[in-house]
Amino acid sequence: MSVIPVTYPVQLDVSFCNLPSSILPVIFFYPADNTPGCTAEACAFEAAAPDFKSKGAVVFGVSSNGEADKRKFIQTNKLKSIQLLIDADNKVRSSWKVPKALFGALPGRVSYVISKEGKVIGVYDDLVNAANHPFKTLEILGGSK
Repeated sequence: MSVIPVTYPVQLDVSFCNLPSSILPVIFFYPADNTPGCTAEACAFEAAAPDFKSKGAVVFGVSSNGEADKRKFIQTNKLKSIQLLIDADNKVRSSWKVPKALFGALPGRVSYVISKEGKVIGVYDDLVNAANHPFKTLEILGGSK
C-alpha cells in the first residue's frame, strides 16, 4: 500500500497505510474534476456510499486537480460521503502504476479495493464506463446493489 501522503482540500494529510485496520479502503483514480465522465463516477460513488459503509469501506478518489477545482467539484456535486484527494504531482498515481488510457493520452480510470491487511484484493479498470466503478468495486467487496 502506498505510503505517499496526498492532500485533501481542507489541508488534511492522508496516507493510505495509516488508516485504521478496521477500514477497507476503496481508491479510485480518475482523470479530472468537473468533466462529464468523472462527475458521473464520483456521483455514483457518492450514491453508493451507504453500501460501502455497510461493508466497512471508505471511498477515496484521487486526481491531480488543484484545491480550487477540487472544492468546486465537491460543492457542485454535493460529494459529502467520499473523500477526494489531490495528487498534484502524480506521485501516488505513478507509485501505484495506474495505467494511462487511450494510448497514453489520458490518465487512467482505475479503482482498487484494499484488504484490511493492506493488500490489493481487486482492480477495476475501465475509462469509458465511469459510473460502473462503484458497482464493480462493491462486487469485489462481496455484494452489489
